[in-house]
Amino acid sequence: GGSSSHSTLSMASMVHPQVVTIDPRQCWRTLTVAGMLASLCSIQTAWNVFSHGQLRSLPSPQQRSLDRSWSWRQSRQATALDVGAELETDVDTDLEPEVDRHLAKIQELARQGLSDAAEDALYDLIDEGLQPKASHFGAVISSCVPNKDIDRAERWYWRMDALDVTPTASTYKALMSVAAEAGNIPGTKYWMDEGSVKAVKVDADMYKILIYACRQAKQGAEAETWIERMMIAGNQPDIDSCNAVLGTFADSGQNTKVEEWLAIMEGMGISPNVESYNHAMRGRTQIGDVDGAEWIMKRMVDKGLEPNLESFIVLIGD
Repeated sequence: GGSSSHSTLSMASMVHPQVVTIDPRQCWRTLTVAGMLASLCSIQTAWNVFSHGQLRSLPSPQQRSLDRSWSWRQSRQATALDVGAELETDVDTDLEPEVDRHLAKIQELARQGLSDAAEDALYDLIDEGLQPKASHFGAVISSCVPNKDIDRAERWYWRMDALDVTPTASTYKALMSVAAEAGNIPGTKYWMDEGSVKAVKVDADMYKILIYACRQAKQGAEAETWIERMMIAGNQPDIDSCNAVLGTFADSGQNTKVEEWLAIMEGMGISPNVESYNHAMRGRTQIGDVDGAEWIMKRMVDKGLEPNLESFIVLIGD
């Protein structure tokens, strides 16, 4: 579970989510009808409604513990009847290419941060009577990263649970990434711990996401702590992890720590790259030490590295 400081992760919405959250794109449906459905529908009927996209609601804790006998096979048959298709009770292997086609579309929309469109693409898959996989949900969750939309990402996680779709390591990494982009360290750790509880192995990527969260939150000391824990767990840091720590200290003008991390990187056999030195130069310009920044650029050139546009932008302090 998360720490007590996990307030920004909307724990209240996870423990006591609203029974019904109407999708804005379905606002043409009246609140009266929505209220009637929410209060009068049986769990089976509510699931039918959700499956067909007629009411796209956030499952309540009670809905998340719905009768597991209402299986995906039943939901697929019900959907197929509504669209006039004939489906066998067993999973048809020829449906897999269609599922993959939807996945590619959702992933592309996620890369662009188009959450609304990604959600619609997932609903289209369900409306066609196909069973979404964890990868589909993971892609929709990933679409929330650019906008730092933690609440929306969480809602899709709980929908997975309600629909008996088992989360994978990628699911938890996507959730961690949304929290990390927002600089929410407790939230990022919460989802790492949640995955561990569900028997998902904590790997180097998860530690890197946590370190990135520290970078976004400008917490250099905590980033150091997590890179140490990463190593204790048997995971070797890479250049990106080290640059995240180094950059965090540079942002706050802690140049002694910046120099320390340049040395640590070399000691670990990780050669600082142009980005590393750009961070170091920025740390100097942060405190008005232009001579120091020029000295670092000379060190970079002496190492055989070629300054890039960012190097000169940092140097002139623009």
